[in-house]
Parts: sequence; structure tokens; C-alpha cells
Amino acid sequence: MRAGRGRRGDLLFVIPLLSLIIITWLYTLSQNSVHLEALKQFINWLVKPELTYTPLNLNGLLPAALGTIQILFTGAVVAKALLPELEDKFQARLTSLALGFGLTGLTVTLLGYLRLLYFASLLLTLWVLTIFFVSSTSAEKS
Repeated sequence: MRAGRGRRGDLLFVIPLLSLIIITWLYTLSQNSVHLEALKQFINWLVKPELTYTPLNLNGLLPAALGTIQILFTGAVVAKALLPELEDKFQARLTSLALGFGLTGLTVTLLGYLRLLYFASLLLTLWVLTIFFVSSTSAEKS
């Protein structure tokens, strides 16, 4: 008898939740008609799949590579300064990756909020933070 009530209770929760999700999705779809055009293109591609080759625009490849190196380097320095006792290599690499992306994301957010988000100011801020953590690490060792 309880099993029946449990299922009914589950349905009384799931049905309004699904209804709310569907209504929200339909409202979002009605506000952004670009999705309908993308859906039409997708359906047309499913009906008649054609692969066309368009070369990638790689003008920003060098800055993207340098930015990734900057993120990884900043993360490694910050991880070494904040957590010098990490001995597991996988954990140290994962921590440095997370700290690099997190610190860079925080810096981008703060500079954007202050309306100072430019390439030069971002690089300057990240290098100042990196130099600060390098100097604090070397000051602790001596």
C-alpha cells in the first residue's frame, strides 16, 4: 500500500517539474528564434548530409598557445607557493591546472568588472601575481 502512495507522490512531483521544464524551454525558444533556424538547418542536414570543408581561421593560434602556457605556469607557481607539501604528481598537476584557470578567470572577471579588461592589463596583472608568488616562495625558503 505504501509503494502505491510513494509512486503517486513521485508522480505528483515529477509531472509538475517536467511541465515547468517544458514551459521554460518553450519560452526560451520563443524568445530566441535563432534556435529555430539552427534546428531547421540541423534537420536539413539530417535529411541530406553534406560535408563541406571550410578551413579554420587560425589567426589567434599563437596568442592562444602563449595564454595557455601562461595559465599553466601561473597555476604551477601558485600551487607550489600555496601547497609546497604536495608530493603526488597527479594531484600537484591537477591542483596547478585548477589554480591557473581559476586565478586567470578571477582576474578576467575583476578586470572586466572594473572595465580594465585589455590584453596588456591582463598580462601585466597575471605576471605581477606570478612574480609575487615566486618571490614569496623564495622568501620562505631563505
